Amino acid sequence: MTAASPGPASAPPRPDWRLVVGFAALTILIHFLTNGAYGYFRDELYFMACGRHLASGYVDLPPMVALVARLSRATMGDSLFAIRFFPAIATRFPP
Repeated sequence: MTAASPGPASAPPRPDWRLVVGFAALTILIHFLTNGAYGYFRDELYFMACGRHLASGYVDLPPMVALVARLSRATMGDSLFAIRFFPAIATRFPP
């Protein structure tokens, strides 16, 4: 009596990248179209203030938050779109 050999291991299903990228682009578009619908949030103002005074560490936020705030203000100004641009891009594409 011989043991039945298992068939080839089935690979996990691969995601359809067009669908993933399409949903990510749609989400970013919605963010960009609606990010001026309400004013500044108090945390955004705090992040902008921390971006003016960069430090290697903060008690309540990682230093990258202040660095991104400074980068966005230096490259695009103080508009709502500029402040919310990099966070919208960073949250839509997983690593």
